Amino acid sequence: MKHFLQRTFFYLFLAAILFAVVVPASAAETQAATSVKDEQENTASPDTRPLAAISDMGEHLDNPANSLPAIRDAMLAGAEMIRIPLQKTKDGVFILSEFPNLSIACDTDDTPISEKNWADISSLTLRNGTGGSTTMTDLTIVDLDTALGMYGRRVVFLLDTDWENRDALYQKVLAQDLIDRCVFVCRTSAKKALAWRDSVDQNMKIMVYEKTNVIFTARAAVRAVSEADNAYLWLATSNPYGMIFQPSTTDGFADLDGVMIQCTDPNECGQRTDTPLYWEDLAARGYNLLMTDDIAGLKEYIKQSNQAREELRDALQEIKASWVLPDYPGFAFADYRFRYENALTAAEDAANRESSGFGQCRSALYDLRKSIEQINENDPAFRSGDAGVTITPGRIITVVIGIAAFVALELFIHKHRGKARGKT
Repeated sequence: MKHFLQRTFFYLFLAAILFAVVVPASAAETQAATSVKDEQENTASPDTRPLAAISDMGEHLDNPANSLPAIRDAMLAGAEMIRIPLQKTKDGVFILSEFPNLSIACDTDDTPISEKNWADISSLTLRNGTGGSTTMTDLTIVDLDTALGMYGRRVVFLLDTDWENRDALYQKVLAQDLIDRCVFVCRTSAKKALAWRDSVDQNMKIMVYEKTNVIFTARAAVRAVSEADNAYLWLATSNPYGMIFQPSTTDGFADLDGVMIQCTDPNECGQRTDTPLYWEDLAARGYNLLMTDDIAGLKEYIKQSNQAREELRDALQEIKASWVLPDYPGFAFADYRFRYENALTAAEDAANRESSGFGQCRSALYDLRKSIEQINENDPAFRSGDAGVTITPGRIITVVIGIAAFVALELFIHKHRGKARGKT
């Protein structure tokens, strides 16, 4: 037993050496690799896609969804676009409706809209909200021509209808000379959507809808849309950790005109809710077109984000003009330099992205100032060479794993030696 304890203490001593030498060396190597990666990333052009508030069916907290007052109030609240879901009647009239029948929005039967003529439904009145309310209003169903005529030149319409209705919808919009004021949602593959757009009108704006949790599908959609002009991408998933939220997909967003996600439906945005907490999460991942039911709240968040981004840019400019990163030998300073360079990269990334959120900008600035503060506080120790190795989670984990491995090995050897003695 005495020899067992001696060997165990010896292994603990080796673990201490690993802690002091190997782990810092690994950190230094990681830093070198990261510096090369950062240098490559900093050569890329800034992400100039601003955050934008997209209304879903107008402001329907106080109005019926898809009504003229809902469109008006969303526009006045500052919506950059309004999603307009459309259904087509039997006689070819496009009406504003989310559902294929009117039993939810109106007090009527569930006969499909496609089997009714416009004259049969034009006088039906709408329920308040999105249709679940029992409160009826005196507002009637709206047809697309009326909506375009009243608000088509004042706000951008995001027209969302079945793929088979695309040509008829295009002709309707073209007749009112509003092609440049509308974006056509294409619920099909990016390849088919772009081929159709190019065959009709290359200047027409489209938004490709892709709901997926397959990495190859998500990346293919990002790549195809990024190579086209006047094209946006709308990604969706019900999975909170879906592929559309992973860097392998979101890293390509900077090359797109805009990427939208629907915050109004948890099954479309990975079970997230339509609140500032998740606006921040989505903006940090590169989504710049946020569809919301709270236009006023999102506009205030965007305002605060813009202010935080400007403060970050001013602070970066001041830091670069007044502070220079010192250079001291040793692993201890390498840790501090590593943290500073990571914080600087994160701050520059947030400052250069017009879609970076309020929290991201504030956190980036705090981390950068904290890393500088730690270097300044320890400067005398760095100069004298008395600075010790800093304790980091990575080091702690490495030491624990190392000790556990050494002890397990010793126990294994000790056990088998005991068995061998017993046999003899």
